[in-house]
Amino acid sequence: MLSGFAPDVNKLPRPQGEDVFLVHLAFSYSDARADIAGIVVTVVPPGSKVETTKSSAPSFGIKGASGKASYQASFYSTSPLGVHEYRLRLIDADGNQSAEASAKVELTASGTSRLPVTSMSPASGAVGELLTLTGTGLDAASIAHTAVSIAGVRSEIRKITGGRILCAVPDSVLTGPVVISNTRGVVRSARNFTASPSLEVAEDGKPILLPLETKKIRAEVSGLADRSAHWYVNGIAGGSTALGTIDQSGLYTAPASSTAFTTARYSWTRRAGWPRIAADASICLAGVSSTCRYSSSNQLDATLYLARPHVRHSEWAK
Repeated sequence: MLSGFAPDVNKLPRPQGEDVFLVHLAFSYSDARADIAGIVVTVVPPGSKVETTKSSAPSFGIKGASGKASYQASFYSTSPLGVHEYRLRLIDADGNQSAEASAKVELTASGTSRLPVTSMSPASGAVGELLTLTGTGLDAASIAHTAVSIAGVRSEIRKITGGRILCAVPDSVLTGPVVISNTRGVVRSARNFTASPSLEVAEDGKPILLPLETKKIRAEVSGLADRSAHWYVNGIAGGSTALGTIDQSGLYTAPASSTAFTTARYSWTRRAGWPRIAADASICLAGVSSTCRYSSSNQLDATLYLARPHVRHSEWAK
């Protein structure tokens, strides 16, 4: 009725921090009446209280007269060192129990992790850039059961091959650890991934504005917890009557009149070496002529100031 109860690893090191290691104890079952209803598992940890639980057979993947299933054991940084014993019994619909099978897993103070992250390249980057994670226990066969997050934000996995994961830096990411989870457990990188701040300006609405019409401009910030920005029109904070005004929410109001014609354009600017990042875009303003042949282009600039080193977070660069 029950045979071959054994773990996929007999010995492993105790996890560190918030890591979790998983051990799968597989077994074979058979029952002519195909009515296995439940499983009783007794866990005997070293020097700790014995725990016995009863679960339904389907929750372990048991169905039909025969097959293979497994029990999953979880180990944490608080799990006691030593030999952990697992005892398993099957119960049919009439309450009859199988002979007990047992298996052991030893948790040690040191050793090679089943799922270490040995390298992370690059160590910093902006949204959309690709990140390569190298380690053991990473294989293409487990891609459907593998997840990667950076500072708590789920990352898109592009490829897993040769012990490497290629993933993309997700939107809204901040600086923080990389966490990998798969069928072998959950581990986090020894060092943080540093999110490079970026800022882009995007617009909603019409590409050309008539006098006094409004347009919503968005400053899309990533890599920073504080996402407030300072708005400028042609270098003037908040704009002016002649250039059009923009409020702190990014709502731009066109001036009452304008003259020269140009086309709308967008550009991304990152000013290396400055304690700020900036993005700019241009907006077309139609003249008072009903043919709209005349327009001018006013540059909208959103500047995000970064805190200078060794000052309080509330002290911003001018």
